Amino acid sequence: MRRYKFLILAIFLFLLCPFKTTADDLTKFKNLASNVTYDYTYEEKDGKVIFTIRFVNVNKELMIIDETHDKSYWGTDDGIINISGFEENKTYEFSVYGVTYGESVKFQQKKVHQIIPDTELTIYVTLPKYNQYYTDEVCVGNEEYELCNKWANHSLDHEEFVKQVQKYASLKEKKESIDSETQHFDYRYFLAEYSVLILTAISIVILIIVYLIQNSREKKNSFEGW
Repeated sequence: MRRYKFLILAIFLFLLCPFKTTADDLTKFKNLASNVTYDYTYEEKDGKVIFTIRFVNVNKELMIIDETHDKSYWGTDDGIINISGFEENKTYEFSVYGVTYGESVKFQQKKVHQIIPDTELTIYVTLPKYNQYYTDEVCVGNEEYELCNKWANHSLDHEEFVKQVQKYASLKEKKESIDSETQHFDYRYFLAEYSVLILTAISIVILIIVYLIQNSREKKNSFEGW
């Protein structure tokens, strides 16, 4: 609905103060609009989160319309527009238009020569779902579990959330116990599997040592007999 209002307004302004839009103008404004990027920050409070969306590269030849809340924002000198009050787990639609400024018409405290509808670019911003239970004590030591992630997308109530994390923790503990036992078992298994070879090797070494000692004594005795 907002979009149609602005299209009507653009036509109205054009009739009042015509501005001939050339192909080069359209290309320029479309390129400016395509350079608009965004990111977002958030504030946590009372188990909830509110997002602020920041648009970058919105210079004075552009405007942004928040289609969801029916609000418009004009480009700035530094090209940055911060818009607050957005909720988690929702997608918001924004439209970017090229504009020119003049002296004949005032619109929302701005002197607008023309809004150029043919330069419209639509931006969709999808905000993640906030996991209000991620700081629960049951997640201590289980931070790697997906349900303990700040942005885990789930619809569990607190009781079910705790059950799921406890179940994960129990399985993790059992696995760690099995892994530990497996390591000890491998050690005993090695000794059991190769005990014959080990004893044989030790016996051979002992026999060689005994033989060398005995042979050395025999040579010594033989030498003394001379």
